[in-house]
Amino acid sequence: MSGHTGPGNSYPAGPTHPANSPIWIVCYVNGQSITGPYGTESVWDLGDDGYYYADAWLWTGSNSPVVPQCDLKTVTVVSQATGGDSGHTGPSNSYAAGPTHAAGSAIQIACYVTGESITGPYGTENIWDLGTDGYYYADAWLWTGSNGPVVPAC
Repeated sequence: MSGHTGPGNSYPAGPTHPANSPIWIVCYVNGQSITGPYGTESVWDLGDDGYYYADAWLWTGSNSPVVPQCDLKTVTVVSQATGGDSGHTGPSNSYAAGPTHAAGSAIQIACYVTGESITGPYGTENIWDLGTDGYYYADAWLWTGSNGPVVPAC
């Protein structure tokens, strides 16, 4: 099963997972209608790796969505982040670093988890937002318009 950068086979392919391997999904969107072993569906599940997977090819125990519909938010790296905001493979600076986004740049987030407490220009928070690129970003360094979560829990 291959992930895609968007909800359809016309989007570039990402990682391929072998049969019977787990995929962590956080939310779903509607996209290209796909026929698989579990029927014909237009539901595409967003994995925590930032790729979309055709629900018709995933065993979720249901022919209906089992995660909430994606309510993606575009947020901005705060201007005080002179070195940018780095994504991480988990909700802490101790996880491997990924891409760094410059101050003022946009990041699209899908959900949040609780992790390491990080101090930013507006206080200390333990919220880490999962970007649609599959990396976690410290909410303390993102302008979201709120000091609390702006997306559902992962």
